[in-house]
Amino acid sequence: MISDTVNHLVIKEISLLRGDKPILSNFSLSLSASQWIVLRGRNGSGKSTLLKAIVGLVPLHQGSIDCPDFCYLGHQNGFRESMTVSDQLAFVANHFKVPLQATPVDHLLDLPLHHLSAGLKRQVALCQFIFSPHSLWIMDEPFEHLDKQAQTYFLTLMQGHIDRGGSILQTSHETISNPKDQEIWLS
Repeated sequence: MISDTVNHLVIKEISLLRGDKPILSNFSLSLSASQWIVLRGRNGSGKSTLLKAIVGLVPLHQGSIDCPDFCYLGHQNGFRESMTVSDQLAFVANHFKVPLQATPVDHLLDLPLHHLSAGLKRQVALCQFIFSPHSLWIMDEPFEHLDKQAQTYFLTLMQGHIDRGGSILQTSHETISNPKDQEIWLS
């Protein structure tokens, strides 16, 4: 069930460092239900670091983040490649305490993840969002390596999440044809 909390994410005047060099200063953002924000910027502008800070993987230099309910996918797919597709999907469903559901990778269930192409691995990783009960989906370059058919499938999934009152914060270098998203450029 998606949370009816007004703000799924509140960032107040945070600053982030890479080593001792500031990469983001006094950055604030609020993300509400049914809102989709795409972070854009050149490589090294702090997009991925910001997402990592939101989920607690990178320390803040200053400021605060309130993000109580999220599902995160970073650049790395976050699974053991020795597992099969079936094992990974079962692991995710069990983690979220939900039954298994149909996915676009069901035809690959018996294959070990290390046998898949980069695009198919990304699809398996994105399948966690099919099972996720969380209000906020945080995605770092979710469409990396995906073909147009897979992009369309996951864009439809994401739009459904927004339509049900969820929210999405993602990074992207690609143009996404979604009229409801808002872009924020980091420099």
